[in-house]
Amino acid sequence: KAQGPVQQTVNFAIGASHTAAPPAQLRGHTRCKLLESQPLLPLSNKLRQTKKLVFEAPCAYETGDHLSVLPENPPAEVERLCRILKVDPDAEFTVVTASQTKVRLPYPAKTVREAFAYHLDISVREASLSVLLILLGLPKEEFSQQYWWLSDVLEAKKDTATVNLATLLTGLPKLHPRLYSISSSSVVTPNTIQVTIGLVDASTKDRELTGLCSTYLHSLQDGDTVLLSSLRSSFKLPADPEAPLMLVGPGTGLAPIMGFLYERSAMQAQGTKLGPAVVYFGCRTSDEVLYAQQLKEWEAAGIVKVRTALSREPGAP
Repeated sequence: KAQGPVQQTVNFAIGASHTAAPPAQLRGHTRCKLLESQPLLPLSNKLRQTKKLVFEAPCAYETGDHLSVLPENPPAEVERLCRILKVDPDAEFTVVTASQTKVRLPYPAKTVREAFAYHLDISVREASLSVLLILLGLPKEEFSQQYWWLSDVLEAKKDTATVNLATLLTGLPKLHPRLYSISSSSVVTPNTIQVTIGLVDASTKDRELTGLCSTYLHSLQDGDTVLLSSLRSSFKLPADPEAPLMLVGPGTGLAPIMGFLYERSAMQAQGTKLGPAVVYFGCRTSDEVLYAQQLKEWEAAGIVKVRTALSREPGAP
């Protein structure tokens, strides 16, 4: 059995309970509003779900950069975990050692709900598996990848897992930001950022298993807010607009290419002479071509030639 960390305990403040607002800023990310959410594939397509999302820009960015998204855990999973642990999610808490010395947490949270919703990763990932095994005192041979959430493990291993709330609050890994290629041009829309998000879905006939951040982003409604930042990328258009371009983007790999094409469209509108460009896009069938109408318009305007590779459409290349 794995050796667990030093025992700590959680003290709850009597009568002190509150529902905290989502953090406005966290770990270099700023809360920004979702301005537009638009499906890019027919809703009848049950195997692929991809959306175009447009956010307020958290800061200045350049075409080709990455958008960093700090996700939040699903409220239902936070509630479920708190029920299993038999704790009031909105009670204020402190973690103390055996000598009642207060433990300084590596994140700003007053309540268990804040900790589990905004700061700690309560999902089960390959990268954090070894940490979870130690925190729960479980040998690896008892663990199965069928578990998607920490709650799943606690329910399945309630007779063998060693559960200590303080250990979870101090030992669980932090939620990591996810990076997405920006699909807009800073020249065209400097104050907004567009991204193209495919829903990660590994569901089976018995269980619904979807990606944490993609599910979070797909669940958003216009006006909702998200913690965002942008990161520089070396993926840029050539300095010479007449340089020939060959762009390859299967699936959501089209995302950064869209930003470049928006920029080429703007340059053409300003009278800049453009070199030839061709984009190769791969998907299963013609109704899964992302931004199909926009690509047709750009092709008609001479901004780019579009070549599709359709793996499951009879008679198509």
